Amino acid sequence: MNLGLFLDMDGTVTESRSIILPEMAELLGGFSPVIIVSGAEERQMRSQLLGLRSYLLAQNGNHALDENRVTIWRHELPPEEKKSIVEHARSLFNSRVIPEDCLEDRGCQISLSLVGHHAPRELKVAYDPGGAKRRELLSNHPAPCGIEAKVGGTTTIDYFKKGRHKGFYVRKFINQFKLTDAVYIGDAIFPGGNDETVVCVCRTIATKNPQDTIAILQRL
Repeated sequence: MNLGLFLDMDGTVTESRSIILPEMAELLGGFSPVIIVSGAEERQMRSQLLGLRSYLLAQNGNHALDENRVTIWRHELPPEEKKSIVEHARSLFNSRVIPEDCLEDRGCQISLSLVGHHAPRELKVAYDPGGAKRRELLSNHPAPCGIEAKVGGTTTIDYFKKGRHKGFYVRKFINQFKLTDAVYIGDAIFPGGNDETVVCVCRTIATKNPQDTIAILQRL
């Protein structure tokens, strides 16, 4: 193993919480190793990838699994940090009551969807394209000490231990598996996006959506 193809999932390999397209699965089957990086939990990733042979860097890399879905590493958030994250999430709602379906404790990170994780796709796509609303929220409400908050997916803010972002874990994977070359494809490479931290780790390619990713893969 010496080459690595890293890809974000929602908005890059699949639409938000949607299953992988057959054409995408076929294209990715021609690369090895394939490493899918997402803020989602392993279970959610597997349900979308439909058996695609790949490594998983779930929860922004805090939970890594090999191609047989055996855990390589997993770093849980301690209870006191989870408590401070929930308090911060409450501060983003005027009522300080977080609506049902908006907050998910994934173990290694907590993810807040401002419209609901299972909201209709049309609503999610229209809510905050480009992430400007969420970046403004985070600018006005800085994350708690020791915690990092990043714009993720279509409507989500991901909270995890400071510095333990996608870039940190992509670098860790590259070093652990001694990859001599790597490329990362993602739809949130912009400033404040949850793919931005990979920019200084390896070559990155910005994508707009899964169809754009297919075109990029055909050119690689």
